[in-house]
Amino acid sequence: MNSQGREQQIITETAAEWVVRLHAGDLDAAAQAQLEQWLAADERHAPALQFAKQTWAALGSLAQDPEMARPA
Repeated sequence: MNSQGREQQIITETAAEWVVRLHAGDLDAAAQAQLEQWLAADERHAPALQFAKQTWAALGSLAQDPEMARPA
């Protein structure tokens, strides 16, 4: 993997971590400020966070789908 690919992977993983924290409801004022700093630090961060939020929502929908609960 080249350095750009590794950088994007880190951004994607960090965005996913933020989404988990957002959904856990454990962001205090300091953590919220850290999130805002992270978002402002690179133009790729906001789209990555949005993608992670959409993925979280899609996975939540799958968990509710009875078809997904049946064994193959």
